[in-house]
Amino acid sequence: MTELEKMKTGKLFNQTDRSLLLKMARTYCLARKLNRTSLLNQPRRNRLLKKCLAA
Repeated sequence: MTELEKMKTGKLFNQTDRSLLLKMARTYCLARKLNRTSLLNQPRRNRLLKKCLAA
């Protein structure tokens, strides 16, 4: 069972696992882009939000 699977099922997991750290960093970058995107640019905001939720 991967650390991500353990995390999703509520079990103890290693929070310093490399794959989890990479996912967290990617999601953080996407969230920052989303927050900097104008409210008038809804297509871009929707794409970024979908990527954040899929990460």
